[in-house]
Formats: sequence, structure tokens, C-alpha cells
Amino acid sequence: MENKLTRRVGFYIRVSTEKQAKEMEGSLTSQKQRLESEVQRRNLSSSGGGKWGEVARVYIEEGRSGKDTNRPEYQKMVRDIQDGTINVVMVTELSRLSRSVSDFLRFMELLRSYNSDFICPQYDFDTTSAAGRVFVIILMALAQFERELTGERTKSNFYARALRGLCNGGSPILGYDRDPQNRAKRVVNESEASIVRRIFESYLENGSIRSTTDAINSLGVRTKSYTTQDGKLRGGQLFVPNSIHGILSNPVYIGKREVNKRNKGKEKENLKESERYQVVPATWDAIVDEKLFAAVQAKLEENRDSFHYDQWKTYPFLFTKRLSCRDCGAEIRALSGTGRSRKYSYYRHRGKCPTGFESIHADKLENLDLGRLEKLEAVPQLIAALTAQQHQDVSDSAPKLIAERSAMEAELRTTRQKAESLMDRIASLPKDVDADYLISHVNDLKQRQVQISDSILRLNTELESIDRKKIDPEEIQRAVRYVNSKLGELSVPLRKDMIRRLISRVEFGKDKTTIALHPAGLYEKGGICPDDSGGGGDGKQVWPSLSMVRPLSKLGWVTGVEPATPRVTV
Repeated sequence: MENKLTRRVGFYIRVSTEKQAKEMEGSLTSQKQRLESEVQRRNLSSSGGGKWGEVARVYIEEGRSGKDTNRPEYQKMVRDIQDGTINVVMVTELSRLSRSVSDFLRFMELLRSYNSDFICPQYDFDTTSAAGRVFVIILMALAQFERELTGERTKSNFYARALRGLCNGGSPILGYDRDPQNRAKRVVNESEASIVRRIFESYLENGSIRSTTDAINSLGVRTKSYTTQDGKLRGGQLFVPNSIHGILSNPVYIGKREVNKRNKGKEKENLKESERYQVVPATWDAIVDEKLFAAVQAKLEENRDSFHYDQWKTYPFLFTKRLSCRDCGAEIRALSGTGRSRKYSYYRHRGKCPTGFESIHADKLENLDLGRLEKLEAVPQLIAALTAQQHQDVSDSAPKLIAERSAMEAELRTTRQKAESLMDRIASLPKDVDADYLISHVNDLKQRQVQISDSILRLNTELESIDRKKIDPEEIQRAVRYVNSKLGELSVPLRKDMIRRLISRVEFGKDKTTIALHPAGLYEKGGICPDDSGGGGDGKQVWPSLSMVRPLSKLGWVTGVEPATPRVTV
């Protein structure tokens, strides 16, 4: 840079966290003091008796990362360079300005275009020469490489800890506290755990997130209260639907740990092994029964597109997302349209069907299919066929479970052998040799043994329960009879909910239709029928709090129906 009477210097000072920024004699103060000393030194050593430069601006960036340039003080500094307020930028370290080579090169080009300089006392280089500029670029490349390498190591360590069921930070959650002996683990907070269990039970009792939120808030309980590291009080507020849903869908409450949760909906084939979503056993105790948790997940899925109250002002569409074309397999959608004098509600084929079927009036299709339930109740042969098919499906699952158990048992033997071999190696090592790595590997193998043993126990339980899963023909008949007798008495939302409980899929065709049922569990406690009287009860409109429905994709029966009506004109 050509000699100037006085250089207008801008100090750029940055720390990455709010905690660092609040320290009275911390990094911000130290950086400013070092830069002021450097300006003073240069002024004292300046030839000709004049000042080398003066401080025109100080840019203090509090709690901002250097990974990009989206920083308010940085942008302010750029504008001051452009309008000539400063012509020298001074930092204590290169990483204070940027941790990205590309961002730094753009900044250097900006300085060059406005005939400004850059000074970093850490390395004592001069950007007015070509050699100095190359030296800066090399240092920045090395700094970025170190940053990326550190990031990869940190990410790998977090992934390994997650697989072991440990926490990697995050806010405290209702029902657990951080373990004071190991912050990567959680310990049960008994008073909060009872609240969590009450939330799960209340959801099954009330049937919706909104009513559950109101019920829990009426009890006087609040969200988890805690203090952050910088001393701020968080939580202790009324529950809102989002917080209730977050609790109900979180597997942490059954002692599970989600890994790579952000990739939950992505295709595994497109991800690296270390990026794939999975659920692993956690290091903390469960506070919610797994059966209760499973029932809540089924209800959440069932309600995902249901119980939007405004929609009951229009046609209810009992078979929404349960209809497909028997002839070509395409989806049949529920639609409405307004004609000159009335509103039409119909089910329409998605795309063109080879048979020519396009649409059918909604009430006509629903009456046809619900009429089949009346026929089912009256024809014992159909009930027997359904039961035989379900028994066969249940029995067919046994060989697969046995094969899976054999594979698990073989892996368990191999894992034990590896652990024993490592223990022998550790025992034979000289006393002065560090065995921490081998011991850590042994611990990982022991953890894997526990996981495999749990899986084997689960498979044994499933094999033992195969006979219990086989439904009784009378159970189906009682459930269907109850639906037929009560369906017309229910409100529209409850009527649709009952249909969803009983019918899993309807394949509608031009000549015949197939209806797949959810028969298993419909007559159990919390199923459709409220008592052992075959659905009669005391005549009140009883609605269950728990749905124990197991979908049976192959279960169904075929009956003839009338040809579809012509296309609806709207």
C-alpha cells in the first residue's frame, strides 16, 4: 500500500458464543487490547515523525460463528471499506475474520479493489506484496482444513455416542433430569414421570391432541422448568398442542434413542451408514409402557388427517385414503364440486383406468360397501373364511421369526467369542501398556450382547404368542354386529373413526369390490364393542379409549356390486 499520512484502521473482534461475550475480562477485551498495542507500536516506530495510523472503527461481533459472512458487524465493516471510512482491517487471528477460504478470498479481493490493507499481528505479514497474499491464502486453507477435520471427528464421536444410547447435549425433557455423575445420561424424575404417563393415558381417553392439551393444562401442571448455562430460566409454561405431540411421539419415554432424527423420512439407500435414521436402546430407564406407547402411535397415525372440525360442515367421506381401484391399483380420491343448483361429493379415479371407470357418487359407494357389513354378519361362511385366512397369516410368520432368532443367536455367540478373545489379550499385555482402547472395544461388545439378548427375548415372546393372536370367529361377528347397530347413531367424526377401526382398505372395481378388515382386537378391551353382550350395552353411545387394531393386508372378501355410475357433471 502506498504511504499515507494516516491510515484509518478498523478492528474486527469476534467470539463464537454468548458466554464468551459476557466475560468482563474475556476474549473480546483481550483482542481489543492486543490490536491497540499493535497500532501504538507502529505509531512509535513510524519514520518521519508522523503517525502510522489511527483507530477509526471497532467492530465487535458477539456470539457469531466464522463459518460464513452472515454477521451484522462484518457486513457493517464491508460497507465502511466501500465508502472509505476505513482503509486498514486488523484482526488478532485469521480465524476471527473467517474460517472459510472462499469467503476470505472474496474479502481480500474487496480490499484490493478499494486499495485497502489487511493486518494480522499473529503472523506479521504484509498484503501489499504478492508473496504476502499467497502466504495468507495458504494459512487460510490450513485453517479451513483443520476446522473441517475437527468437525468430522466431532460428528463421528457424536454418532458413536448416540449408538451407545447416550445424549449429545440438548435441552432437558419432561420426565428426566441430567445424571449429575454423567451428563450424557438421564435419570428419571419421578414426579415428572407421572405427568408424562398421564399425558399418554389422557390422549387415549380424549382421542385428540387439542382435548388432551386442555385436559393436562386443567390439572395445573406445566412444561419442564430448567435454567440454561447462561443463567436464563426456561419452561414452566402452559402446554400447547405441539409440545403434547412432541411428548407423545418421542421414543425416549420407552428407553429408546433416535439416531439421525433429521433423516427420518429419507431413503436409506441414498444415505451413508452413519447418516441413516435408526432407533437404539438408550442408557436410561423407560417411564412409559411399550404397549401404551404403541397404542398412542397407532392413534396418532389414525388421526393424522382426521378430526379437523371444519371439515364436518361438508360431506364426511368415510373412506378417505382407504380406496383404490381393484382393476388397476390406482388411488381413488375424495372430491367435491359445486354445480348450478347443488354440491356434489364423489370418489374419483386418479388418472385413467383401462376399464373406463372414472368416478362414483360418494354416498352410493359408501352405502354399497357398508351394506356388505350387513351381509357379512348374516353369512357365517364368510366369517369362517376370514378367520381361516387370518390364522394362516399368523402361522406363516413363525418360520421368519425362527430364522431371525437363529441369526441373532449366531451373532450372540460370535460377539461373546470376540469379547472373550479381547479379554485374553488384555490379560496378557505388559503392565506398562495402555489397554484403554481394548477395554472400550470390550464394553461395546458387551453392550451389543445386551441388545441381541433383548431381541432374542422379543422374538421368543412373539413365537409364544402366535396362538394367542389367532382370532375367534365370534369376535369378528360381534364387532360387525355392533358396528351395524350403532353406526347410524354416531356423530360424523365418531362414525368415520369407527369405519377406520373396522375397515383397513377397500378395493373398488367396475364389477366387484374387495374389503379388507381390521378384525383382530376389535372386541378386546378398548376395541369397538364396549361389553360382552355383543354390542348391546346399556344403550348409551360408548366410545373406546384404546384401539388394539392389527392390520391384515391379505384379509378380505369379494362381493358383486353394481357398475359404477357415469361421470359426475359439475
